[in-house]
Amino acid sequence: MRREAVFEVDFPPTEVAGRLREVIGNAPTMRTLFTEPNRDVAYVGDVTDSSFSARRPGRNTFKVFADGLISPTDRGSRVAVRLLLPPQGLVVAFALSLLGMAMVMVAGGMPWVAVLLVGGSVLVVVAGIVQPRRDADTMMRILRGVSSSKTVAAARSLGRTV
Repeated sequence: MRREAVFEVDFPPTEVAGRLREVIGNAPTMRTLFTEPNRDVAYVGDVTDSSFSARRPGRNTFKVFADGLISPTDRGSRVAVRLLLPPQGLVVAFALSLLGMAMVMVAGGMPWVAVLLVGGSVLVVVAGIVQPRRDADTMMRILRGVSSSKTVAAARSLGRTV
């Protein structure tokens, strides 16, 4: 699933990139992963003067990835953002397979295993569909806000940031 947005801002591309660098830190390397676990950034990724990519730090399989282009216009900059969400069909198929296994366990006389599998399918749906949608909404608000607000601090108040 994909979401796209384009917005115009009154700042030059270099300033937009600088503002994005304040909320998008460099992706951790193996060395910094253990020495700097909390780097006070909302997202990790890469930012150049003409493009950016970002994701939430952590190991969640169902992360939202953002990439975008920053291009100059007559009045400032155009920021084109594309958010990539996890494939919902795959998430639903996995949740349904867990429910199918739960039915087999009930028929086999193991209801306690079925309860675990039903709980697992609920967690898969929440982690794979509900939470990525929330993260995508928050990420879009923050990226739009950082690019267009008067200050980065004002943009941080728009969503869940560090």
